[in-house]
Amino acid sequence: IECNDLLTISDAACLPINEDLQDLNIYLHQNITTWREEIVDHYKKKSPLMILISSSAIRCVSLYKDLKEFRETPCKSAKLFAKHMKIEEQASFLATNTVHLAFCTPHRLQSLLDNKSLSLKRTRYLILDWNWRDIKSYRMVDIKQIRSALLDMLKVYFIPRVKKGKLKIALV
Repeated sequence: IECNDLLTISDAACLPINEDLQDLNIYLHQNITTWREEIVDHYKKKSPLMILISSSAIRCVSLYKDLKEFRETPCKSAKLFAKHMKIEEQASFLATNTVHLAFCTPHRLQSLLDNKSLSLKRTRYLILDWNWRDIKSYRMVDIKQIRSALLDMLKVYFIPRVKKGKLKIALV
């Protein structure tokens, strides 16, 4: 990612930063106020309405549990990381089901995007688990392999959609 790519993103394309590290349920309810209405209108397979990226499968599962209130019916969610299902099973699931909220690790998401099993055509929100630190106090961007995959995806898949006004990004 070039610095110019980031500088050309308008403030309107970004949800407010979760500086206070408030509960993720509260943050999402306050900043994506049309969530329930958007779920009703979202029926596209292979293209989640919202993608939440975190550094590890364990963290994704934790966020999945934490967001139970946010993902109440009729919200359909998917766990897209290596330790949950094989990539072929996830591709099949995405092809046959509508997903509103996807919990992903960078590498698995990049693989699903690269092999076109996942589309961003109807994706409106990208939530990055930016502030969370693991046991060694590393954030997602502090780990070289994760940072590389994340930055590649941002450059190739997400930043172009943000610039077109089709996607909003949140750092939580």
